[in-house]
Amino acid sequence: MRKSKRVWISFLLTTALLVSMLTSCAQPIDNGTAQRPTVENNTPLATYIEAIPFIYDEALDFSDGLAAVCLNGKWGYIDKTGAEVISPIYAVAQPFSEGLAVVGLEADGLVGYIDKTGVEVIPPTFNGANPFSEGLAAVQIGDDKGLEPEIFFIDKTGATITPLYYSADDFNEGMAMVQDGMSHYVWIDHSGTVLLEAGGTNRGTSFSEGMAMIYHTSNERFIDTTGSEVISLENYPGVNDVQPFSDGLALVRGHRDVEITKEESDAAADGSAPPMAEPKAEPTGENGMTRESVDGYIDKTGELVIELPDVSSGSSFSEGLAAVTTFSGNPRGCGFIDKTGTFVIEPNPSWQWTFDFNEGYAAVQSADDDLWGFIDKWGNQVVPCIYELPEYYTLKISEGMAALSLNDKWGFIQISG
Repeated sequence: MRKSKRVWISFLLTTALLVSMLTSCAQPIDNGTAQRPTVENNTPLATYIEAIPFIYDEALDFSDGLAAVCLNGKWGYIDKTGAEVISPIYAVAQPFSEGLAVVGLEADGLVGYIDKTGVEVIPPTFNGANPFSEGLAAVQIGDDKGLEPEIFFIDKTGATITPLYYSADDFNEGMAMVQDGMSHYVWIDHSGTVLLEAGGTNRGTSFSEGMAMIYHTSNERFIDTTGSEVISLENYPGVNDVQPFSDGLALVRGHRDVEITKEESDAAADGSAPPMAEPKAEPTGENGMTRESVDGYIDKTGELVIELPDVSSGSSFSEGLAAVTTFSGNPRGCGFIDKTGTFVIEPNPSWQWTFDFNEGYAAVQSADDDLWGFIDKWGNQVVPCIYELPEYYTLKISEGMAALSLNDKWGFIQISG
């Protein structure tokens, strides 16, 4: 958790895209139900329905069997039949997590937690609050913009468990990364006991698949739960971004300097170079060299097992696939690779954005009109691209449903099959 008056979740877009060469996103669906093309083995295919009417001002994903919806400016909760379970009386709301949800009666007021019947379990005494994770939640009292530590963890009774911190991540794999000094980052257990320290002015990340990253030094590295260095990124060329491990692989972004040929230099000068290739090649001004981006994936030994072409950008793996955008032509192409680096869904310029796979489906955005739909892991179109999605929202299937916007009203689709 970072200090903020904003207490309901902001959804950030992932940088990736996807597609198949099969069905056009703009294909009309007469009856509101889309049937996917049959795969080669004639496996029965999924369908979708608009399961809950598009009548809401806003909606969040289903979690713990309930979804937060906003009606006439107030938030409440519905079940998967669309029935109202908790009346819309709140100014702010988060999805349920571990049986509790953050709510507040005033937009800039204090927040607390309710249970799935709407009963107030922890009174609204916090300026900010995160969902519960592993039985604990990070909460904030005060709002001094980071000048004083005001964040701590509570249990489900509302009891204070830890000292005050400047910032705190949620618990994951038994530990939470917290900032307990202006430049001091440590990992704590559920009692608040310090288990590991990043050291000096180093920073760290939460643990994922048994590893966390330490950065902000010349020797960026992954550590295990004992604090031992497992992977050093010191020799990776120009590393500037490393994502947590997911599906056994971690995305690493960097750069390297390469010699530019006279033909390439002339093409760049006269404007004949492919437009989408230019962002991946940046002249360094030294000895005729050009800086090119390097995206790749390392395994848990630190070996670079997948290196994307120098005009491609990847995202983290999810459910065995990772979105990859290629910039080698105009327009660009987007697809998905498997853990061998092979394209399972070939790059296609029809798609301009995508989210990760979740529950077997991935949201894709049409390059023609910016509208959204879903594909499966074969690249088949399951949901046509007819739905809207405001900026900074995440789109995914959660508990078989997805919150979407249509004509500025929110509702839910359901995929089955």
